[in-house]
Amino acid sequence: MFLRLKNGCQDVAVWFLRLKNGCQDVSVWFLRLKNGGRMFLRLKNGCQDVAVWFLRLKNGGRMFLRLKNGCQDVAVWFLRLKNGGRMFLRLKNGCQDVAVWFLRLKNGGRMFLRLKNGCQDVAVWFLRLKNGGRMFLRLKNGCQDVAVWFLRLKNGGRMFLRLKNGCQDVAVWFLRLKNGGRMFLRLKNGCQDVAVWFLRLKNGGRMFLRLKNGCQDVAVWFLRLKNGGRMFLRLKNGCQDVAVWFLRLKNGGRMFLRLKNGCQDVAVWFLRLKNGGRMFLRLKNGCQDVAVWFLRLKNGGRMFLRLKNGCQDVAVWFLRLKNGGRMFLRLKNGCQDVAVWFLRLKNGGRMFLRLKNGCQDVAVWFLRLKNGGRMFLRLKNGCQDVAVWFLWLKNGCQDVAVWFLWLKNGCQDVAVWFLR
Repeated sequence: MFLRLKNGCQDVAVWFLRLKNGCQDVSVWFLRLKNGGRMFLRLKNGCQDVAVWFLRLKNGGRMFLRLKNGCQDVAVWFLRLKNGGRMFLRLKNGCQDVAVWFLRLKNGGRMFLRLKNGCQDVAVWFLRLKNGGRMFLRLKNGCQDVAVWFLRLKNGGRMFLRLKNGCQDVAVWFLRLKNGGRMFLRLKNGCQDVAVWFLRLKNGGRMFLRLKNGCQDVAVWFLRLKNGGRMFLRLKNGCQDVAVWFLRLKNGGRMFLRLKNGCQDVAVWFLRLKNGGRMFLRLKNGCQDVAVWFLRLKNGGRMFLRLKNGCQDVAVWFLRLKNGGRMFLRLKNGCQDVAVWFLRLKNGGRMFLRLKNGCQDVAVWFLRLKNGGRMFLRLKNGCQDVAVWFLWLKNGCQDVAVWFLWLKNGCQDVAVWFLR
């Protein structure tokens, strides 16, 4: 039974009714298409109202057309999916060339499929974002299980989304780095505003990136420390090679970490001083408890700072002497100007060094006596071997007297006192 239509674009269309075994109940209507194919109409229970149109696909499947109120204008094409769902096709201006496939999501949104050159093999799925952008889905081997979501970045790169167990709640965004690693984005409560970027470290820890005003240029990297603090990384010109790590101090200052050859094992911590110099921290076995601060001296030596109970207030500066001993510096009220150098003696006492005008050349060593006086040591030509001790007396006619102690061969046992 033939039906020839004469209206619109279907002037040359011809409907056919093919009867199976001459039985109307299993009859199938179809249209012959220009490409030689056919579009079928299957009647349910012989009733036009619940009829379904479909195209037979090359893979043996079918693509269906659902009519709303029997009206072609609001018709919707769809594919039946294995999970019982449907994938829809929306025609723009009734034109297949600009058609868009989409899936209806549970939240009422839609996920779209864009065909390149009408070819499924290079098709791209995408979600339309609120800001007008798109988030893309790349299928590996046409398999949803290893699918990867990604955003196209302005610089031409991509930011990827990895789903854990197909669950959005534990999804992780990441950027692929040039060295083959990944930089991850953790969303708090699914909110981009409080998102945190991080790198996974070899020791299982994480290094975080905090964006200021969402701007990479003023971004700050930091490590979370065990004590709840943070150690920051400042990039110079966005270049890791000249990057500087630092800790923020309570007084608003910063303590810096300089890496040698990018190796933490030979790293050196330092404070920047007001005079432009640096004070260094050397860690023993990577342990802060036995750490030693030091200043590098012009002669290539070092002046050390020992902290008592980790408290700066009772800190003691010292120089390491060639004989293995130490010469100490005591700061008065934390002021270098009234500082006093001293040597600790075996008997528990101290021998002091007084600097004149901060100049070592006119420095004077002295011992403090129990009666409040002092016994001085005068160095000849800066040489200990020809040093002379002398005692200033304060009483009676001896106000201007001077007692001398002369050491033989630097030995106290054969010392001789005399009065000049």
